[in-house]
Parts: sequence; structure tokens; C-alpha cells
Amino acid sequence: MFQAQPNFERADLLRYARDLGIPAERFAQCLDGGRFRPLVEADVEQGRQLGVAGTPTFFINSMRLEGAASIEVFRQVVDMMLPEGQKR
Repeated sequence: MFQAQPNFERADLLRYARDLGIPAERFAQCLDGGRFRPLVEADVEQGRQLGVAGTPTFFINSMRLEGAASIEVFRQVVDMMLPEGQKR
């Protein structure tokens, strides 16, 4: 899905589902029903309020880490956030 951007029209989503072996009628009902729309919209709004401009964005405590980062960068940030006696 990520590689297929920006092809997220309804017909594209239905084709992706079919290609993945997801039952088309059931998927279409779910897609059209909008059951999770309020939750998704709330998540998007929260991201905007927190300054998220793209993916990936990670939050470690109060620190925002944007873009692809190595495991070493994550370790450094986590170590920085730990109380002095708990650092590696």
C-alpha cells in the first residue's frame, strides 16, 4: 500500500483487497460503512496538533523523532530519556 501511493481511490482499494484475497463484497461494505472514520479523523487531528508532518514520526516521551532512524538513534534517545540510574 505504501508503494502504491497516491492510488487510494475506491476502485484502487477494492483492487488491492482482491489481489490480497480479501472477499470483495465484505471489504466494500467495510470501506463504505465508515465505521472507523471518527477514530481515524481523531488520530489525524491529534497528529496535526502534535506537529506530525509525515511518516514515520515517533514520540519518545516528549521528544519527536521524524523520518527513518537507525536503532542506534533510538537507543540514544531512550537513554537520554531514562533517569540517570537506569541508563545502559
